[in-house]
This record gives sequence, C-alpha cells and structure tokens, in this order.
Amino acid sequence: MSDPRRSRVRAVPLRRTFAVQDLVARAVVTVGGLGTIAAVSGVFLFLVFVAWDLFLPAHVGVRVSFAVPAEPRVLATGADEYAGTFWCLRSDGVVAGFGLDDGAPLASVGFGSSSSQPTVTAVAIEPGGGSTVAAFEDGTVCVGEVGFSTTYSEVGDVEPGLRSLGVGERRAFDGQLVERTVRGAFRFQRLEVRDRAEVPFFGDGHPVVALHRAVRGEDWFVVGLGRDGRVGLRRLRRFEDPLNGEVAIEWSRLFPVPVDGGRSGPPRFIRLTDRANNLAVAWSDGTIERWSVRRLDEPRLAETRDIVPADAELTALEVLLGGVTLIAGTSTGALAGWFVVPDAAAPDGTRLERGHFFALEHDAPIRVLASSGRERVFLAGDDDGRIRALHMTSEKVLARVDASTAEFRALALSPRNDRILAVGAGVVDAWSFDPM
Repeated sequence: MSDPRRSRVRAVPLRRTFAVQDLVARAVVTVGGLGTIAAVSGVFLFLVFVAWDLFLPAHVGVRVSFAVPAEPRVLATGADEYAGTFWCLRSDGVVAGFGLDDGAPLASVGFGSSSSQPTVTAVAIEPGGGSTVAAFEDGTVCVGEVGFSTTYSEVGDVEPGLRSLGVGERRAFDGQLVERTVRGAFRFQRLEVRDRAEVPFFGDGHPVVALHRAVRGEDWFVVGLGRDGRVGLRRLRRFEDPLNGEVAIEWSRLFPVPVDGGRSGPPRFIRLTDRANNLAVAWSDGTIERWSVRRLDEPRLAETRDIVPADAELTALEVLLGGVTLIAGTSTGALAGWFVVPDAAAPDGTRLERGHFFALEHDAPIRVLASSGRERVFLAGDDDGRIRALHMTSEKVLARVDASTAEFRALALSPRNDRILAVGAGVVDAWSFDPM
C-alpha cells in the first residue's frame, strides 16, 4: 500500500505549478485584451483625426492683391503645384509667369510655335490647368502643356545672393522663382510650354472663336466654333519616342458637325462631355443641342432642350472634373449641374437631366466658371465681383470671397486646391483655401 503522506507531498508542487500557470494565463489574457482594446481605440482615434477636417467648414485666407498689366487681356490662368507661381495666357499669345506671393514678374514664353498672327481668339484649359488649347486670328489652333519645370540645387551651387534665403522663403531670380526647401536645398521653377502642335483648324484661315478639349483613352479631341457658326472636331494622337523621349502630335482631318446655325444666330458655347462621346452646343437663350460624336464621321443630333428658365439667359457653361457634368450659370445668378442619364425612348438611349441646383442668395449674372483638377469643387464669379467655391455633389457653398474688381477675366484653383486665383483688369487676387 502507498504512503498517503508521500502523495500529499507530491500534490503541493503540482498545485503551485497550476497556480503559476493560471496567473501567467490570466496575465497574458489581460494584457492581450487590454492591448486589443488599445489598438482598436488607437485606430478609432486615428480615423477621427483623419476625418475631423471633413466636419469643419472650408477656410479661406486673407486676400492678397497685386497689379499686373491690364493689356494685353488675360484669357486663362493657372498655378503650379507648390502654389508659389502662376501664369497668365494673354491675348497676344504670350504666357507670362509671376510669383504668387508678391506678383514679381518671371520669364514669359510664346504659346504658339509658328503663328504669323499672334492674337488669341479662344482658349480652353483642362480642370486645374496645364493642358491648354488656344486659337489664333489666322485660323490656327495650337495645343500645349503650360507648366513650370522644376530643378534643385544645393547651397554650394547657387548664387551667393540666394544663400541667405530662409526655409520657405521665395525670390524671383533670373526669370525663375527660387525657394529654400525644408531640407535646405533650393527649388528653381521656370515657366515653359511643352509638346506644342499646331494645325489650321478649318483649313481656310477662318478664325475659331470658341474651343473645348476632352480626352478619350489615349486620344485628345478638340472642338472648334468658327466665327460664322460652323462647328468641327479634330482628334489628336500623341506619340513618344522611347529612345529620346521626344513627343510628336498628329492631328486628324476635320470632322464637321452640322449644327443648326439658323436657330438664333451662331451658338455661344461648345463643350465635349462623357469622354468626348457627346458634344453640347448651346445658345444664350439656354437652348442646347446635344450631339452624339462617338463616331466622328457620323455625328448625330441626340436631343434639343432648354436648360434655363424663360426669364433667364445662359451666361456661363463649363465641364466639371471627370468630363460628365455640365455646369450652367445664368443671368439670374443660378447654377445647375446637368448630365446624361439612361432613357430607352431617346435616339441614343440617353437624355440630359438636371441633377444638381444651386439657388444662391444673390441674383447677379454668373460670368466665369472654373473647375478643380482633383475634386468635384468649382468656382463661380458673378457681375458683382463675388466668387463662390461650391461642391457639386453636396450642393454646398464652401466659401464666398469678394474680388478687387467685378471685371473677371479668368478664375482658377491651384492643382492642390490650396489657392484661389482671380484675374481682373490689371489686378490679381489670391486667397489661401482649404475646401474641407
């Protein structure tokens, strides 16, 4: 028979082992549970931190104004991605650069490459600036990329007069804008126009008075409105040499669109939408002809309708980022967003529908529209000098600012949506901007 005292002696260390294991298990479970709670709480706090700005109103800084030459007339403007420089395409065919802090003049460059008559008759730029199309008095149309080339230099490689720049300080130098970066290097930005290509648009020297451009796949499409009311389309294809990186651009032949020129005189606006599958041709009375131009050689009238009330005129028309929504501004100060929706009864299976409407508190006519290049945000300038930043999807007015002059010539949002630019007659206004 076994000794009961020996069994009791053996049971003591076993109980202690189990107790230690139990404590360790409890500690591991407790630490793991607390760690899980901490991790989930950390993720929650991080998401709150990231999303907090979405619940805050848009912020606009104090207006900064400086003078620029009133003539030649400015037709389009845009800023660089660092919001330190901006450019103005003028009616004399020159693209002039300026510093955005103080309006200091930078280098200028001609937009057209060989036009004998440099007077610009029409301009179209992509949302956010950059890809630009300009028409000249001699009937030539030129495409190009307006922007700033950027280079960097270390302290020992720059002029002695620039070495005193502090971090974040900028200065115009030799036609460029120089900025000291947070890493101590010097950023040089110089205005340039790249990848230019010209074509006699109608082929007979007839001037183009309105333009628009759109992209479908790898191809560009440019539509032009002649002074006599005729409308035509051309396609561009871009080829890049893989060996030297040089770009060649090829224009297609002209594809005419048989717009009804006898309606009430020539149309006023032409806009390509839906990846250049639709062409909107509009008159001041609010009548729009929507043409299906999916096949360039067979344009087809899809519908005709009015998009403004009987007591109003269509005063501005632009295409929102994405190329789907038409922004229409009227003489009564109203704004609306239009896009095509499915309709089995329509000739092409779609029809225009008003999806968004802005009833603003002022009734001054809308004159200038400009779309953001990264969000569904756009600017609207009216005859009273007011500029509104609006969000199409939410139909919210994000911000309101007053310009120095009501004679708007161009509006633009910087590529990062952090600056609002308004060019008037001899003056440029700029505001820092945070849309949300």
